[in-house]
Amino acid sequence: MTLEPLTVEIAHASDQQIDAEGCASMWRAVMRRTARDIGWLASVKPTRDNRAERNEAERYCPVGFVGSAWFDEICSYIETDAEKLRARFVEMIEMKA
Repeated sequence: MTLEPLTVEIAHASDQQIDAEGCASMWRAVMRRTARDIGWLASVKPTRDNRAERNEAERYCPVGFVGSAWFDEICSYIETDAEKLRARFVEMIEMKA
């Protein structure tokens, strides 16, 4: 009896675990960036000095993302309550208005 098939299976499972953890880390970073962008837009008054940075943040403003099915899927993937997070983001967006 050889252990090679079992060793390969264990290595494959380990690779899948690492991939899943890496993917979850990436999506958590996307959510942190979303919060940071919304918070920044809500707190900064437009000035000549921050015009370029503000234009970039507004161009990629995550309002559409927060209301999308992608948002729900990502929250599910990272085991986060989408409705609670969406409500907080919407609250931040409304503070901006």
